[in-house]
Amino acid sequence: MIDKEEILQDMNNCQSTCKDIQVTCNEKKEYKDLDWLIANLPGLEYTKTRFLNYMFSNGMSSGVDSEDKRLNAWLYEQKNDEGSTNYSVLRDAIGDAATYGECGLRMYNGNLYSIPTKHYGILYTKGEGVKKVIAYYMRKDTDVVEEVSKDEWSKFQTIEQIKSWFDRKGLILLDPSEFVNVRNDTTYLHGKNPFSTDRQRLALLMSVYRRLNYDIEYDGPGRIIVRPRAAFSEDNETSTSAIIENGNEAAVQKRYDDALKEISRVSRQIKESSSDSVIALSNGFADKIEHLPRVTKATEFFDWIHQEGLILAQIYGMSPVLLEAGEWSGNVSMAAIIDTAMLNTIVPMREMYAIQFSSMIARELGISKVYFNKYEMKQIQDDNESRQKMAAAIRDLSYAMKNNPNSEVERLITDFAKVMQTTLYDDNGNLITL
Repeated sequence: MIDKEEILQDMNNCQSTCKDIQVTCNEKKEYKDLDWLIANLPGLEYTKTRFLNYMFSNGMSSGVDSEDKRLNAWLYEQKNDEGSTNYSVLRDAIGDAATYGECGLRMYNGNLYSIPTKHYGILYTKGEGVKKVIAYYMRKDTDVVEEVSKDEWSKFQTIEQIKSWFDRKGLILLDPSEFVNVRNDTTYLHGKNPFSTDRQRLALLMSVYRRLNYDIEYDGPGRIIVRPRAAFSEDNETSTSAIIENGNEAAVQKRYDDALKEISRVSRQIKESSSDSVIALSNGFADKIEHLPRVTKATEFFDWIHQEGLILAQIYGMSPVLLEAGEWSGNVSMAAIIDTAMLNTIVPMREMYAIQFSSMIARELGISKVYFNKYEMKQIQDDNESRQKMAAAIRDLSYAMKNNPNSEVERLITDFAKVMQTTLYDDNGNLITL
């Protein structure tokens, strides 16, 4: 919240240039807080939901029909103690990992639990140029956990001694077999927050929204310069006593203070005015009042706001096409564009995430592995629909031929069959996969 008294004080104290009343130190500090940025970005939750919809659009599988029944029952029917299905927990964990860089996934009593970042820690050692994860830990009350220094636990000889020491501190020590730190980038121990790598565009986007919100809430007059007269008084005549008093330092300071009070009064009235207000100035001010128009207007950045979807899509690592954002041209079908976007962005991310939690879930359920089902190409689906319609047309025409032989109908059947045949082979003459 901008303090009007501070603004007036800045206006009164400045001699050459004043601070930009819209940018304060507190507001600048807010951009250093990624949690604040994530919580305030418009459209982020929608983008995250769309991202997850694409990630899980083809379901999950073990690759074996008999194991799939067990997997699906566990995913969609079985619930943890918090009342969440394992499917929803897995979905939330990937969503948080894509947003914050990491999210804990715990297996407890046969079900999954999502542990937010900062609510768990990692015990690891360094050696030979690598970091080796020994275990994970979290608070028993599930609150935010403080980092445990290696000096505190490395003095113990066995894992049981470490576990006992953690238990006394109200912490749970978790083996890597029952806990996975799901990350959006496995080259980093804690993943990588995607919002920390595109701060300039995000800061600009937030600045535009904040400026627009301010303009809507406050119909301000802009920058106005009001000059007091050289001899600041309420009348045009200067008495002999006033001239004598002018030589007194205390009197001069009093007149200066009175001038500042009057400036503050007028400044406050202008600041709090609306477009239909009437403001009276005393004759202590100069006749000319200057109005400085804005150099930067928030309305000039409407086009930038239209890029919001494109920016957020790129932060999540998916093609803007999947959010109906961005531009494309050429004689290419929308199905082909979506196929390209899915194959180049979503499918690789599916594999990257599935590899991290596959073994833990497979071990718990006694199945071979867990992965996302193969993406079904939209272009192929559209082509198959066309083939089905053409085959149905040939069938109907053939029935008609039996009842009423006709050379025109026969030629039409032949032409349809030729078209159908050409769609079954690729450019190299190989039979395509239907």
